Amino acid sequence: MNTIDFVRQMFPYFSAKQTDKAATYYIALNTTRLPTASDQAAAIMGESIFTCPTFYLLEAFNDKSWKAEFAVPSGLSRGRPAVLFSLVNSCHYW
Repeated sequence: MNTIDFVRQMFPYFSAKQTDKAATYYIALNTTRLPTASDQAAAIMGESIFTCPTFYLLEAFNDKSWKAEFAVPSGLSRGRPAVLFSLVNSCHYW
């Protein structure tokens, strides 16, 4: 599978123009940092799923965007339901 096909499958709602443009960014790196289609696919997946897209939005909308963090104090899975299903009135917004 080549990079364009991977982008097409990863983002099925992209237009053909968007698919080509996204793939072109990663194909351009094939001689330096991402030499194979597999490397390019891994980078595309990593940047679209694992790297928080919020950072890109913050940059794009300079002073018109906000970032929030949701963190459960205990960090344990069993501690989350109490926080996730608490009353809305007890939530704090900054």
